[in-house]
Amino acid sequence: MDIQDQSATTVADHDLEGRVRNYLFGNKMPMLRDIEVEAFGDRVILSGRVRLYYHKQLCVSCCRRVVGVRTIDDQIVVEPDSAVTAPVGDDLPAAGNLAKEGKVPRRVRKPR
Repeated sequence: MDIQDQSATTVADHDLEGRVRNYLFGNKMPMLRDIEVEAFGDRVILSGRVRLYYHKQLCVSCCRRVVGVRTIDDQIVVEPDSAVTAPVGDDLPAAGNLAKEGKVPRRVRKPR
């Protein structure tokens, strides 16, 4: 491969990276803003961290729609926020404890 072929490939790679980034970030998906995109020919490598598996799927699905992408190497890591996990046992909220004891709070209607 001579120097002109290498530079043409590099330009094509940067062009594909740019198109993938524009598609991901231009579609108002802030949850994907930390995703890194690299392209080598028609192969795209996605890396970074997301909070939900759904976001990982969304990212890969969006990349498949970009013209020129044939292969996707998904290296995205899902790291759920520990604060989102459900409480267990004594950590249940007050209403949860009432339900455990068989005392279910009455519904409160919202004023109209």
